[in-house]
Amino acid sequence: MQELEAIIGSPDALQHYGVPVSLLALANQDAELAAELLHSPAASLPLMDQALVVAQEDVMARLATCDDEACVKVRAHVACHAQPRCRLRSHLRRGARAKSCLCKEH
Repeated sequence: MQELEAIIGSPDALQHYGVPVSLLALANQDAELAAELLHSPAASLPLMDQALVVAQEDVMARLATCDDEACVKVRAHVACHAQPRCRLRSHLRRGARAKSCLCKEH
């Protein structure tokens, strides 16, 4: 929530903002969503970006005091990090794309 408050309070509405999302932490909370982000990022990331806009709107509604520069930033994006790694890489041929440890196909 602190990241969203900082984005809302930033004066530059045209800047792009990255909100860090740990895929390991997300996998512990919602394994299905984490797997979807890993396997279909082109489809999932735009939805996550839309969710960030909605989350900013919710945070702004909850904030008691907002200055004149506070606004929802539509150029906020999810920045994924801490991707889970598969411990069973021996089944992959060199240069092949590794599946995440969430794939459950081992």
